[in-house]
Amino acid sequence: MPVAAVDTITSRRNKLSEGQAEFPPKTVSVAEAARLCRCSDDTIRRRLHKNKLSGAFQDGIGTGAPWRVPVPALIEAGLCDRSVLNELDEHLNPNVVRLNTELLELRAELITERMYRQSAERMYAEVFGEVQYLRKTLGLVLAMSSSASKDESGSS
Repeated sequence: MPVAAVDTITSRRNKLSEGQAEFPPKTVSVAEAARLCRCSDDTIRRRLHKNKLSGAFQDGIGTGAPWRVPVPALIEAGLCDRSVLNELDEHLNPNVVRLNTELLELRAELITERMYRQSAERMYAEVFGEVQYLRKTLGLVLAMSSSASKDESGSS
């Protein structure tokens, strides 16, 4: 098997640390790949040994280390279709549906809270403007009252 076709865990870590790799795709074990693709473990292993699953790597040192297979490689190889990604999400995290629902509810709540905040800020600006106007008016009234009282005390 050509060594260049297989990423080792060390080379993957180096790529990640050097910023050369994108976010790694979801990977599964040989048994999980076989279950997702509804085929035998041997079918997956044959593809691995023929380098037909790009990006697959052995998770450890030595020839007996377990394989990790990127799910996109299974799709590219025609072993399964894209719908397996949804199944994988639900398999890896049974809370996916609940969390997605909760995320949607939180987004809706956030939009509502933003609208309340914007409305409150508009109301504050209006009230602040009215308060400024009333302060000016009060200042003028007090100034007029003060000058009127001076006029009355000076004319008496």
